[in-house]
Amino acid sequence: MTFAVLGWQDAHVYADAFAKELASKGFPTIVYKKNEHRYHPCVQISLGRWSLIETTEYIYVAPDEDSGVWWFWWSSLEPIAPAKEVSAAAAKVARVLAAIPDAGVRML
Repeated sequence: MTFAVLGWQDAHVYADAFAKELASKGFPTIVYKKNEHRYHPCVQISLGRWSLIETTEYIYVAPDEDSGVWWFWWSSLEPIAPAKEVSAAAAKVARVLAAIPDAGVRML
C-alpha cells in the first residue's frame, strides 16, 4: 500500500485529528505545533490525576527517514501507523494506555 508524502502542514491536521480521536476515548490531550514542533507536531496524552501511576506519553508525527511517508511515532521512536491512518493509530495507542494498571481511563 502506498501513501502520499505529506507536508508538515498536513501533519498538523493529522495531529489534531489524532488528539480529537483520543479525547473521544477519554484521554486528555494537548497538541504542540509551535516552535520546535512546527515541523514535527506532538500530541501529549496524560492519564494525570485519574491514575495511581502518573503517566504521560508523547506521540510524534514525523516522516520515515527512508520512505518520506509521515507516521505517528511513540516517544521511543517505534512506529505506530501511517499518519493517514488516524483511527487505527488512536485505537492502538488507546489500547496500550488503557492496559496500564490503575490507569483509570475506560475505553468508550
